[in-house]
Amino acid sequence: MKTTRLFSLVLLFNLLILSTIFAQNVGIGTTTPSSRLEIIGIGSGINTSPFTIKDNTNTTIFTVKDNGYVGINVPTPSTALDIKGGFKITETGAGNGYVGFFAPIGAGSAFYTLPANDGQNGQVLTTNGYGSLSWTTPSSGGGGTTIDCSSSNTDYTIRGKGSGAWECTNALRVSSSGYVAINTSTTSSYRLRVNGNVGIGSSPPSSSYELSVGGDGYLNGGLRLGKGLGVGTSDPSSGLYVGSSSNFYVPTSMSTGTYTALYINSGRVYKASSSIRFKENVKDLAFDKEKFLQIRPVFFNYKKEFGDPEIQEVGVIAEEVEKLIPDLVVYENKVTTDEKGDPIYEKTNIPESVRYDRIPVYLISIAAQQEETIKQLNDKVDELQKKIEYLESMILKASASK
Repeated sequence: MKTTRLFSLVLLFNLLILSTIFAQNVGIGTTTPSSRLEIIGIGSGINTSPFTIKDNTNTTIFTVKDNGYVGINVPTPSTALDIKGGFKITETGAGNGYVGFFAPIGAGSAFYTLPANDGQNGQVLTTNGYGSLSWTTPSSGGGGTTIDCSSSNTDYTIRGKGSGAWECTNALRVSSSGYVAINTSTTSSYRLRVNGNVGIGSSPPSSSYELSVGGDGYLNGGLRLGKGLGVGTSDPSSGLYVGSSSNFYVPTSMSTGTYTALYINSGRVYKASSSIRFKENVKDLAFDKEKFLQIRPVFFNYKKEFGDPEIQEVGVIAEEVEKLIPDLVVYENKVTTDEKGDPIYEKTNIPESVRYDRIPVYLISIAAQQEETIKQLNDKVDELQKKIEYLESMILKASASK
């Protein structure tokens, strides 16, 4: 009897198991599973989990949270799929090729939002610096690379392989406004700023010069030099210095003849023109001839810092000429600069030189006066000669009548 009851219980248990197996749906946390395996969690947030797999050290290696987040080697996933480590996708063919991704060691935190639609052929994905990706067309020229050195630097920079962000200083930098700097930072004062030597031409630049040009140069505009311009010298001692081995040449096409005179006034070099086309307020030259003739010609030698002391020169003394004919004197200019750096010339009362080119003009006037005087004297001589001849004839007549 007892055996029969035990057999009945075993049979009933087996029937229950078989009915579950043949039903083909298994439920955990539910008595009415609607799929082959259905697990019902005990909550609805990240703090509860309906499914977890741990290794033999009780470390969670796979978990599904009640909020739908899945973690691989992450006990508490913070996104829909949170993976610690890499993942790979193996090809579907017969080979063993795969594509995988790893987060770099020491990486920061970054999310990337893909664009809504696919890009066009040849476009590339670019970021706005805040994780938003978009399709852009690279600029023409090919092979170029745009680099943002660091989050605090908005210049586009080409640099070496160093790890420091400050290495960008020793590089080619282009600002967002188009200003370029080499080996220094960009500035809005110069379109191109170079810290170091610049060489143009086949020859390497000399370390002695900031700019070394191994060929001809052309400037379609002004040229401003802070120290001076040297021709035939490496160290000009004045604004324009022409060395003894060079010549200062002015094309004769500047004048109608084969001779062109130049003069300097207020720091500028001008062509001395004689045509009435270039003149106004024309009037006769008036001066004191006697004072002009008192100008003292002298021999002299220049002091060493102003010329060759071995060469004896001839000329006049500006201070002496000033007392006689001030119009012949050139006074020293005081040079200052305005807010733009342009020179401002202010005349002083200090004599510096004499306008030797004007002296022949004064001599022309003196020669004209002397010519007039000579003519008057010749007229008087002629008149006296006639009177003498008349007297001689009268004497002859008187002598003949005796």
